Amino acid sequence: MSCNNGQIESQNTNILLALLAGVGTGLAAGILLAPKSGERTRAEISTAVNGYMDEACASVKSAKHSVAIAVDNGVRDINHAIEETVAAVRSGAKMGHDAVNSAAAALHAGTGSK
Repeated sequence: MSCNNGQIESQNTNILLALLAGVGTGLAAGILLAPKSGERTRAEISTAVNGYMDEACASVKSAKHSVAIAVDNGVRDINHAIEETVAAVRSGAKMGHDAVNSAAAALHAGTGSK
């Protein structure tokens, strides 16, 4: 994984804050500069806000998807590490068991007893 969950969350928060700042700036400029009727201006603002909300929802969905992928990758990596650890412990246990058996056999052979 190239980013941890904190970095992904921070990046998504920054995107959302930038989006909201853009919405506010656009609304203010639209109201101050538009030589249109109040009704028409309100309709345009409503349309713009709805568009920005759709973009924000899409960004949230994308962030959720990215987090889900990161979690899945993390779980996969942890499971892989657990499997490798279990295999190493089993191998070490077998080597230890074999070494004890070999030492016991050598001891018995050296003393002539069984």
